[in-house]
Amino acid sequence: MKIADSSQIRGLDRAAMEKYKIPGMVLMENAALGVVGHVAAFLDKLARQRIIVICGPGNNGGDGLAVARHLKNRGANMAIFHLADPDRYHGDAAANQAIVAAMGIESTTVRDENGLGKLTNAAAGADLIIDAIFGTGLTREVDGIFTAAITAINQAPAPVTAVDIPSGLNSDNGRIMGAAVRADLTVTFGLGKIGLHTGHGPDLCGGIEVVDISIPPAATRAAGIMTTLLDDNEVRAMIPRRPRDGHKGTFGHVFVVAGSRGKTGAGILAARGAMASGCGLVTIAVPWDLNPIFATTLSEAMTIPLPGSRDGRIETADLELIRTETAKRSAVVIGPGLGTEPDTAELVLNLVSDNEKPMIIDADGLNIIASAGKFKGNDNTVLTPHPGEMARLLDTETTAVQADRPQAARKFARMSGAVVLLKGAGTVIAHPDGRMAINPEGSPVLATGGSGDVLAGLIGGLMAQGTTAYDAACLGAYLHGLAARSLAHDRDRGATAGEICREISPMFTFLR
Repeated sequence: MKIADSSQIRGLDRAAMEKYKIPGMVLMENAALGVVGHVAAFLDKLARQRIIVICGPGNNGGDGLAVARHLKNRGANMAIFHLADPDRYHGDAAANQAIVAAMGIESTTVRDENGLGKLTNAAAGADLIIDAIFGTGLTREVDGIFTAAITAINQAPAPVTAVDIPSGLNSDNGRIMGAAVRADLTVTFGLGKIGLHTGHGPDLCGGIEVVDISIPPAATRAAGIMTTLLDDNEVRAMIPRRPRDGHKGTFGHVFVVAGSRGKTGAGILAARGAMASGCGLVTIAVPWDLNPIFATTLSEAMTIPLPGSRDGRIETADLELIRTETAKRSAVVIGPGLGTEPDTAELVLNLVSDNEKPMIIDADGLNIIASAGKFKGNDNTVLTPHPGEMARLLDTETTAVQADRPQAARKFARMSGAVVLLKGAGTVIAHPDGRMAINPEGSPVLATGGSGDVLAGLIGGLMAQGTTAYDAACLGAYLHGLAARSLAHDRDRGATAGEICREISPMFTFLR
């Protein structure tokens, strides 16, 4: 499903009105009717329900006014609270204000503490609160009376429906702009918004419903929107085929370069993640003295004990051997648990600089290329940073990455030429050509050591089967998230990375 940023939404509205001659009032009316329909389903009944609509100064407030009059017509006990002078509305919002005034709907303009007190009391006694303060056009930090109103909404016991987007949430990146409404339901218009699905969006939106407001599909196609919200149908098409006459050679051979003393688990989990993908073979290159651990733990995988790599870490003495073995494999996973000792770092930089195989670089592999200060990959390479690693790659702070996750992922994809998968709630996958996907699946169950190693192996296994790097990153993230959600049905904490890994294979069947 396509999702858009605020500039694209403005462009779609403009195209609908200017090119396709759809009056703005029609778009606003369709938006309001969409909200009312979902509110009716949310409440079960409308008659005599006490509903308050809190309206801001722009078109989002106008949408709220249209919602209020339709709910009034359906028997709800309505009250409107204006956070700006209603006489200052213009255009379609002004037309709706004139209608609600003529209908005699109870209305209060909140200008001071007295008005805020009335709003707070009304919110405390409401059956439903409708947030129509700010829409996708918000560009500044929320302050003053708007912050106080948002606080009153969030403190009230009534459920909250947000009109288009929870007020105070940045629609492009999911950042909270000083203060933001916490909604139980968000009814958004035309297309989903990027910020609903990443950053703080998933926590603030509640359920999300997208309503058609009559923007022509041709306008959406012409907009060139390159961001997708992953869903079952989209990722199903990315799953590698399994021909009935296939054999282990058909399904690819993953080469894992991972693990060091104290971090053998990272390499083991990456190998198991690859196996969960359905690839045919997995080989792991390991320090000579750690081979017994890997060989006895990974009975289904092959190991290559590296003769020049002793003292529990992989070293440059084995560079040529690893290059030779890499050339024989279908895809390479490098980085989990390697450590960042100078000799290991030199080996990694040599391997990634002249690599021509599908490659996934994770964990210490990412820290090594970040320390080197530059990296040039290709769109057959996937980088899988968490926010801290992303900050090191971009030479910035983790808070800056988290403030705009889509921008961070897109920026480094362009800089590096590689596919970037930025882990975290609302995982972002960015292609250097500008395509981007957001993964809505997942759970706090994933917040455990080793889950990222499993993901790296899983993506490597999918690439070994011929899936493109971008599709493998999208499908891998989605399957990983589905596995976590499946585990979360029984518990919301305490699952291990190994349990997440074991849950992945059934998700292929779930999607089939």
